Amino acid sequence: MLKILFTIIFSSLFFVSNSQNIKEFEFIGSLKLEDNSTISYKLKFTDIGKGMIEGKSITDFSGDHRTTSEIKGRIDYENDRISYAEVKNLSTKSDYDEENFCYIHLTNADFNLKNRKSSIKGSFQGKFPDGENCVEGELILVGSEFFYKRMEKLNRKISRVKKIDSVTKANLKTSTFKKKLAKNLLENEDVISLYIDDSSEVFLELWDEELEDGDKIDLFINQKIVLENFEIKNQKKIIKIPFSNSDVSVTVIANNIGQKAPNTVSLILRDKNNSHKIRTKLQQDEQAYIMLKSNQ
Repeated sequence: MLKILFTIIFSSLFFVSNSQNIKEFEFIGSLKLEDNSTISYKLKFTDIGKGMIEGKSITDFSGDHRTTSEIKGRIDYENDRISYAEVKNLSTKSDYDEENFCYIHLTNADFNLKNRKSSIKGSFQGKFPDGENCVEGELILVGSEFFYKRMEKLNRKISRVKKIDSVTKANLKTSTFKKKLAKNLLENEDVISLYIDDSSEVFLELWDEELEDGDKIDLFINQKIVLENFEIKNQKKIIKIPFSNSDVSVTVIANNIGQKAPNTVSLILRDKNNSHKIRTKLQQDEQAYIMLKSNQ
């Protein structure tokens, strides 16, 4: 069921259940209208055999005009096509009159079943109960594994950035900065605070000086991700860190444990006069911090 006056951010989900030869599908996505506004849209249906499908749709599922409609249609696995129409209103939070509801009709849309990027995409026509056209646009749905991994990745990144930000602020207030390292091993939640000679840039080298065993990390510099799920190799990765601010924070997060525990990374920090070697030793999802301050 479609209303014409909403805008909502696109999201996506796909689900398949195969029990006793009954296939159930669930998609969450968006309807993109002619004016480029989007409306959230959820589609759930069952393959009842002989190419026929039945189910329901929910439009504006998180909004003030949430509406559930019955759908009926056909699915063609051989040619990757799906068609359906909303046939009646089951429930609604909207105060629109029944004759003003705009029902979605999707004809011969692309239907792709792929493990990571399953999708339904196609043009739809909206129709009033009397058959008169009301609106048209594009329906876009994307598969669950892809969606959930993207959302999990995004949520993990957001939570990590928030933690890095709070830890960085606390460390800048409480840390004692030194010109030389008192220790060079960083374990979970450890912090190294270093003065860096007045320089416009610092170089950070990262590598695995032992066995390449598949250790992967995220590297943040000033709360911005620079390396994401990066696999540490024997060959050095060199990163130039602009030193435009008086303070710089470097965070190393272990994303996994390779063939040999723990997750280890060798690092060298170089300014124009000095070189500092550091080593991280972390379990999965643990993190360590390096705080740098200009020595002016």
